[in-house]
Amino acid sequence: MLVHALPSAADPLSMFEGASQGRGELTLGLGHATPYTVDNLGRRDADGTLHLHQVVHMAGEPERTRDWVIHPAGSGAYTFTLSDASGPGVATVDGARLSLRYAPHHGMRMRQVLELSPDGTTLSNTGRISLLGFPIGHLDETIVRTGAE
Repeated sequence: MLVHALPSAADPLSMFEGASQGRGELTLGLGHATPYTVDNLGRRDADGTLHLHQVVHMAGEPERTRDWVIHPAGSGAYTFTLSDASGPGVATVDGARLSLRYAPHHGMRMRQVLELSPDGTTLSNTGRISLLGFPIGHLDETIVRTGAE
């Protein structure tokens, strides 16, 4: 088992190095909140690139996997690809806050803000989904390290 240091408040992305799990709810349209869990396993390259593999368990649906590759672009900026998105995304880190913007599907936009807790053990993930500029959904998730590798 690898032991990882607690994430630095200056780098909320470090929370995704090693194993972690997210638990949350996704609400689309006027529907009810659908619970989900996400099992994460990440590693960082020497150049700072983060590779994150996720297994998504959405209530009532078959599990699915997706992969992120997040590249540093200088001064707290990042670019990334996500295997189930329609194109590349951008991210910024400002202290303990990580902001993500990408298109899950053509015409849709996702904006997420992940905030690292002061003790560095939890990420709070809030996402807003829009279609052609109109809000259509949101997610709220809590991410913690699991220690499993």
